[in-house]
Amino acid sequence: MPTSLLGSSIQAQNPGGGKWAGQQMPKIGKINGTILDSISNNPLEFAMISVIQKRDSQLVGGVITDAKGKFLIEELPLGRHTVKVSYLGYNTLEMDIRIIPMEPSVDLGKINISPTASSLEIAEVTAEKAVFQL
Repeated sequence: MPTSLLGSSIQAQNPGGGKWAGQQMPKIGKINGTILDSISNNPLEFAMISVIQKRDSQLVGGVITDAKGKFLIEELPLGRHTVKVSYLGYNTLEMDIRIIPMEPSVDLGKINISPTASSLEIAEVTAEKAVFQL
């Protein structure tokens, strides 16, 4: 009766598939960039950057830009995300990114956002002088 010395390893697949299915993704990702006005090319301070995970629409990160329009968001989970850039009086910009273990840092570079049509309208202010003065 010969005996086999071959060892075997059996691993069951996760029902959701993929290495991290059913588990919390490691938070090793980061994104950075600069938000600029598309007309003047000036940096936009206080623009809001939100990162939303695609698989469950959960907010996983967010910051406000500094005086130079720069932002950095760290400790983002691996996977696919939507980055939303919003600023009062400007059109909201959305872009899709993917954070992977081999390249956990994503540099979005310079991002130009444009003012909404209503914020481009010129307001005219008029005043009337009183007829009588004391």
